[in-house]
Amino acid sequence: MAVAFGLLVAVSFGSADFLGGRASVRASTVAVVLIGQSIAVAGALIVASVVGARVARSDVGFGVLSGAANVVGLSLLYRGLARARVGVVAPLTAVVGALVPVTFALVR
Repeated sequence: MAVAFGLLVAVSFGSADFLGGRASVRASTVAVVLIGQSIAVAGALIVASVVGARVARSDVGFGVLSGAANVVGLSLLYRGLARARVGVVAPLTAVVGALVPVTFALVR
């Protein structure tokens, strides 16, 4: 089951990045991110209603902070994909996306 969910998440992220980058060429990045994040929140609410868990206030706070960081990151990614070559933007964002958590873990 974990492998199936992993594949689902990978396909979702990959297609969202591709479609978001393509949509940002034709529409404003803000509109693309707003629509994409609205769909993501709806999906998260559906999953949260099915999966039971105890949620602390700090969990909600961390969720809000991570959501805000996600919006900023996606906005920059989509803007980069709309303005520059995908062959430059995609690998650069992948390296930075991996470097940040690894650096944080090493520092911690």
